[in-house]
Amino acid sequence: MTKTPKKYLLILLLGVGLVIALLLWTKPARQADLKETPPTHVAVVEVKTRDLAAIDTVTGRLQASRKAVLQFELAGQVAERKVEPGQQVEAGQVLLSLSAGDYEDALAEAKAQLEQERAGTARDRELLILAEREKGLQAQAVERYERLGRTALASKAQIDEARARLLQLQADEARLRYSVNTAQAAIRQREAALSRATRNLERTRLKAPFGGIVNAVNVQAGDSVAPNIPAVELLNVEHL
Repeated sequence: MTKTPKKYLLILLLGVGLVIALLLWTKPARQADLKETPPTHVAVVEVKTRDLAAIDTVTGRLQASRKAVLQFELAGQVAERKVEPGQQVEAGQVLLSLSAGDYEDALAEAKAQLEQERAGTARDRELLILAEREKGLQAQAVERYERLGRTALASKAQIDEARARLLQLQADEARLRYSVNTAQAAIRQREAALSRATRNLERTRLKAPFGGIVNAVNVQAGDSVAPNIPAVELLNVEHL
């Protein structure tokens, strides 16, 4: 009598399990809920390269990147003062000028001496040609007198005179030949003197070596200046 309830309980549990298994087996499949994916927005940015420099705060004094203290290379009297402090000037502009009369005269003298040297050289070449011819004629005369002297048709005095004249002509030819041979050296000396006089005349004008601002002018018109004395201070303020 005690085993019957246990048997029914077992059968009941078995039946419940079968029902649960049947329900799970027959459960309808779950459908996915599909939703439209929204479009993705992409931000486009242009990439550029640049140098990154650290920013620093410093204290100091600004100075011009280029500074020139100009001075004359010659002694003289200031004739013109063409600029004033603060004035903007261009490269090659005349700032100061000296009285140039003496240097103009020196240039004219150098030109004249060069022309004279060249003319003298041309003259000596022509004279040398004539001297060579005259010497040749005199040598023939000496030879003729010597032949006549052997036959007593010419005196010893005539022969000696002809020989002396030949020696004189030979000496003149030697001097002219030396002058002609050294003419190129003499001409080069005159050309050098002319170039020096030309440069000295150019040095009477003090020019700006670069464009910039006149910072100071230390001389006035009428002042006498010596070489290598500061006359003008020029600054280039494009870069500080």
